[in-house]
Amino acid sequence: MTDVEIKDFWENVFIQFPTLKAWLTDNSPNVAKTLAVWSNALRGITAGEALSVLARWSTGELDPPTGYQRETFHLHVKAVVMNDRGKRAGTMQREEAFRKANINAPRPEIFVKCGEVFAKVADVKRQFDSGIIERSDMEVQIAAIVEAAHREIDVKGRMAS
Repeated sequence: MTDVEIKDFWENVFIQFPTLKAWLTDNSPNVAKTLAVWSNALRGITAGEALSVLARWSTGELDPPTGYQRETFHLHVKAVVMNDRGKRAGTMQREEAFRKANINAPRPEIFVKCGEVFAKVADVKRQFDSGIIERSDMEVQIAAIVEAAHREIDVKGRMAS
């Protein structure tokens, strides 16, 4: 993060976690220097990553640091970001390995047919939404489409084995 982004980040932190600012003011011999040390630890992450952590803490998606963890607030932010990066890297590696393993691999027919099934279901749903058919008719038609798709998959699965 740049200096401006770091300043904005701490403003957001103290807005979202006002007791942290009070705790810092009460416990740090020099708040500016403490924030400088904490900010230095965050230089390797982006403002978007840091703000994402705050957003998830504020909404309860993740548990924020509390109590004695306030002293390492900056390290908690960084740990969540590093964990997120690790997950993204792992996902990208798995996707890349899958892509490389499946280059020029023929796609099973059942995957190709799924689009047709979804299109049929969507058409029935549109008819219901526009008032052409009743809910009960929609449910019967969708059940028939799904049943036909299952039969087709079963037949093709037996043919392939």
